[in-house]
Amino acid sequence: MRFPYQLCGIVAVAVLLLGATVASADVVPAVIIGVNASTGFCAGFNCDTPYNKFLFSDKPATLKVECSPDDASICAQSKLLAGPSPTVSAAATTSLGHTDQNAGGDTNISYYYEILCDGCPSGTIVPLLMVGGIEAHYFQGTGGTVEFRDLARVLVSGYNPLNPSNDFDVASAFEGLQADPSAPDEFGFCESSVVTGSSFCAATPKNNFLLPFDARVNKPEPIFLDATAVVHATDQPFDTSSVDAMVDPVISFAPGFDSTGYSIVLSPGIGNESSTVPEPATWMFLSTATLALLSAHRLRRMTKGSSQLRSYLRRSSAVRP
Repeated sequence: MRFPYQLCGIVAVAVLLLGATVASADVVPAVIIGVNASTGFCAGFNCDTPYNKFLFSDKPATLKVECSPDDASICAQSKLLAGPSPTVSAAATTSLGHTDQNAGGDTNISYYYEILCDGCPSGTIVPLLMVGGIEAHYFQGTGGTVEFRDLARVLVSGYNPLNPSNDFDVASAFEGLQADPSAPDEFGFCESSVVTGSSFCAATPKNNFLLPFDARVNKPEPIFLDATAVVHATDQPFDTSSVDAMVDPVISFAPGFDSTGYSIVLSPGIGNESSTVPEPATWMFLSTATLALLSAHRLRRMTKGSSQLRSYLRRSSAVRP
């Protein structure tokens, strides 16, 4: 018997004012958060009544769901950290002793950034850079049949130089579902930016991203992060399988830009620094190398196997709030 995996989102929306004066009288909006985890299992010959448990949170939290009431193993975990930077992660693990089990977690957050500048003319464009870590891992135990869904992604809104009326998703990075089913350790990775007009995709993981993008001053813009990890194992009672995903971004001014008089603010409670990404001095080196790489791959389409990832990402877009 297969138990359908379900993730029910919960959203908390609040109106909070940031304690700073903005020239445009705008305020940075509050975050929208969903943290979910669920498990279900079937043991022995009685599969009519599976065990299911759902936990939700409307604020930064860690949610853990046990495999069963009498099993202390953590089979699903969903985690959000707001500071020092927004980090989302999800993990799911099957446990021993069950003939049919599913586990999954999903963590997503929509928050805002804004470039403050009191003396800047309306519509001033500022070059920015987002760097961070992004990972997706999958381990399949021996025996049985295992299905999984594994995805980490970041979508950034800002100024689109090609279409000023469209300021959505000007930069993005994804890592997730394996691109080649015959190579279970390989995953698809993509990053793109309208600033360079480039899209780089590969069938192997990159584990970090670097996204140049532009934004108008004194105008709040959203960022969306999501990590999803789901595993379903059948007839694997003597081994375990696991899957996890994580994304952790940091925003800075682009290397070489004179940021005197400018400042970056985020939604209340959200930080903007992390030990998992390079220091600003390193970003300049990485920026030059990455922009050169992006230019070399201008308008490059996905490599062999990457079309499967693109199709999967389209199907997964429904999880975005």
